[in-house]
Amino acid sequence: MNFTVIPDNFAPTDGGLVYGFDCGKTLHSAEVKIIDAASDEIRAVCRFTDTAHISIDIAPYVRKMMSPSPTDGHTGVSIDCGRSAVVRLDIEGVRSDIRRYSMCGLGAGAGIFSTMPERRPIAYGEADEVTFYAPEGGTVTVTAQYPDGRETREYEIAASDEVQVFRLDTGDFRRGAASYAAAFALGDATTALHYETVSRRAKSRRLSWLSSLGSIESYTFPVCRSRRLTVKKSRILSADGYRTFGIDCERTISLVSDYEPSAVIRALEELLCSPSVRMTDGTRSIPVDVITTECEISCDGGLNSIKAEVRPQTKEVRL
Repeated sequence: MNFTVIPDNFAPTDGGLVYGFDCGKTLHSAEVKIIDAASDEIRAVCRFTDTAHISIDIAPYVRKMMSPSPTDGHTGVSIDCGRSAVVRLDIEGVRSDIRRYSMCGLGAGAGIFSTMPERRPIAYGEADEVTFYAPEGGTVTVTAQYPDGRETREYEIAASDEVQVFRLDTGDFRRGAASYAAAFALGDATTALHYETVSRRAKSRRLSWLSSLGSIESYTFPVCRSRRLTVKKSRILSADGYRTFGIDCERTISLVSDYEPSAVIRALEELLCSPSVRMTDGTRSIPVDVITTECEISCDGGLNSIKAEVRPQTKEVRL
């Protein structure tokens, strides 16, 4: 009995992770154990019957082992942040080699992963993060441009086989910057992101979501068009009249983006189908459920806007 097919190291989960196993003879029953190699914990067990050869795609199970979420803290570099998993399989006592799989496709080499364009708006006090892969290390140089000059800070990137994240928190710089530039020197290539400072509106809401590339993208919706409160009460009718024994509250808000070019709109479209979305309201960051299931975008090449209706993932229980 032996493994005949094992996916490559650092393979992305969105392409499928198919293992092949030759049982040597027809087995009445065979167990496939998917193991978190970092903790040696069994995360899933699949059973095959009356088979001599096993073929299994473990990508859906591996994705559940990952827990990507926006970073917090000061400006700097973090490693992994829940975007990869170390896995091995056990089939009838035969263990596979350990593999590290990622939400991001690392086969292309060093570089950043982002669905947002290189030019991005940001308000003072907001933060943005950039997911990247740097097997040979590198640097990130942040330049804040002020009317009276500029401030430059450099951050070292350690060589790592894991996905890394750079967080830019504008609150770590003094007020008054007209723009920020973040230049990533990774291997032989340099990628520069440009942030234009905009005024933060009182009712704006910043959403962060998991993109199709495995990165966390963020955008501030400047308009909160409406709020809706839905209350569901559970009642019984007794001899003394109606009595309420349960109250559930659901608060929904409708957000509208600015009129943006097509590159931004394409990135915002992924917000509607992302499995993980969070909303930042002041200092709080809470998971939300995006109710909107469709959007209509004009194809005339002009600016467009996207509307998103969101609600907290958990209901508010009053009674």
